Amino acid sequence: MQPLKIVIHGDFWDCQIYRGRFYLWTMNGTLLIYDWDEFIESLITEEYQRLPIECAFNHGDYLYNNLFYSILHDNEIKDLLVHKFLNISELQYEFDIKSLEDYLYGKQDNPFKELPTDTEIYYNKLYALLENGMWASTSHRFNRKYPVSTKPKKLTDCSLLSLKAKGNRIALSGGSEGLLEYHIEQGYSVYDDYYNSSFKKVDNELFLISQNHSLFSDWSFSSIYSSSDIADSFMAAFNWVSKNDHEEKELIGKIIGQESIFKTNGLQTISWGSNDKIYRGNNNGLDIVRFTQKYIGGDEEEFAFSDVKHIPFHAWKGQIIGGGVAFYGTIVECENALVIIQSDGNIYNIVGPVTKWRIYPRSIRYENHLHVILNDRIEIYSFNNDYFVDQNAKDIGMKYRKNYYKNKYS
Repeated sequence: MQPLKIVIHGDFWDCQIYRGRFYLWTMNGTLLIYDWDEFIESLITEEYQRLPIECAFNHGDYLYNNLFYSILHDNEIKDLLVHKFLNISELQYEFDIKSLEDYLYGKQDNPFKELPTDTEIYYNKLYALLENGMWASTSHRFNRKYPVSTKPKKLTDCSLLSLKAKGNRIALSGGSEGLLEYHIEQGYSVYDDYYNSSFKKVDNELFLISQNHSLFSDWSFSSIYSSSDIADSFMAAFNWVSKNDHEEKELIGKIIGQESIFKTNGLQTISWGSNDKIYRGNNNGLDIVRFTQKYIGGDEEEFAFSDVKHIPFHAWKGQIIGGGVAFYGTIVECENALVIIQSDGNIYNIVGPVTKWRIYPRSIRYENHLHVILNDRIEIYSFNNDYFVDQNAKDIGMKYRKNYYKNKYS
């Protein structure tokens, strides 16, 4: 099944989508915030389009909902839904900035004064990495003049490259500065005693987890997978382990290198991971390892990482320089293209050069999105293949679990 696509022409730097609003940074320093719900509603011109368009662009959680999860494997229902997506797959959604003015919620100068290296919107806070550190500003405000506060707060002076938030923790990659973690909430947390005794406190609420080079990182449950293009990638593995067969548990942590995870020596190629999947690119394909968090720190830790499975992949698009993991598949970033290996085995190519790309696997409504910024436009893709895939059997993409959306925080 081909993805659906919206194209917006313009000169853009970054984007975010959060709770019905689409945030778009232009290269001239303007932040545009659109009412995404109204915009998507405008795409529906015939009633037969409503369900696939809503599921594709506005409510990716609909078909992941537990109610639908069981009935999607009814062949008649599955065929009907696939047919609905196919019916709109040839429709063209192409716009310029002027044509979107009716859906503009707010327009303001970039609150951070310079274009950020990386951003994340989490719990109504917009986090941004600048040359002089990490900043946060209140976002999603009901203020059309300033939807994002113009008074950001500086959280740390540390020079950083990427961030990923989860729970009250932000994983931060600092290049040669290593892998760090910032704790969002002030006051005591269950991690404080362990972190204070085990890691160097670099700044207020900021801890150095590893001095190993970290280009970007992502969450593998409560662990962090850190990726590097000049050194070995690694996992900062954390788990709560029972003490002496009693109910009391203690937090343990350890750094596990790429060689131990993939059970090979001397092959220094970039790898990436999130939740239950870890991928490593090489000259002739992808190596895949499944990760099971509960074995970390226990007597059966050898089972935390599965045997390696290889999938052939011809990287004619240039050297592999990065990657990411969504439910619908894994994104392989090459020098000349993005390659999306979907969970159903199909491959989709986006020819570059790519300025920036984003996925939202921990959002509530946009987990099927891929946003790609190119030289003169942004392309917003919706991949809808994964609803119909056996989640226990798939090698590509994070495994969807029932009740995944219970107690979500973004």
